[in-house]
Amino acid sequence: MLEETLARNLIKIRNKNNWTQETVAELCDLSVRYWGKMERCQTTATLSTLNKITTGLNISAAELLNEAPAKNDGDV
Repeated sequence: MLEETLARNLIKIRNKNNWTQETVAELCDLSVRYWGKMERCQTTATLSTLNKITTGLNISAAELLNEAPAKNDGDV
């Protein structure tokens, strides 16, 4: 589901940068409560919210919405 992919990517980006939820929410002009709900798949982000996130974090929408391809153990 798209919400789950978004949640995983939000968490991954936040953890990669060692940011707190408070930090990323402030960067994206969102409330901490809303950010937490997105990470827990308790709310769906609007296009306006996705725009705030991409602008605030200087990332592409693809980085937020693309699911990483599954790796097979046999792949080289």
